[in-house]
Amino acid sequence: MQAGTFADAANARAVQAHILSLDQTLPAQVVTEVIDGRTLNRVIIGQLDSWLAAETVRRNLQLWGLAGLVRQVSSPVNEATAATGGSVASATAPVVVTALQH
Repeated sequence: MQAGTFADAANARAVQAHILSLDQTLPAQVVTEVIDGRTLNRVIIGQLDSWLAAETVRRNLQLWGLAGLVRQVSSPVNEATAATGGSVASATAPVVVTALQH
């Protein structure tokens, strides 16, 4: 789950801290990537083992004022996948949830 995309890393870290204050068990991290020469800081929650697990996280975050989407990735979310923007994989691939703060 991506809880937001920010030019300012401090804003991304603030959203990450907010998520962790709501649920410390969520694997929330800030991933930095450069797209078209612009540095973006994404708050990612994942990887989660199943689409259902990711959808449950997405719904819980929505109740806490965060909205987003679930997407599949072919490899763990880290700086390497962030550099390539990640890739869409088959239905058996791990999933992350992408969210935007309201």
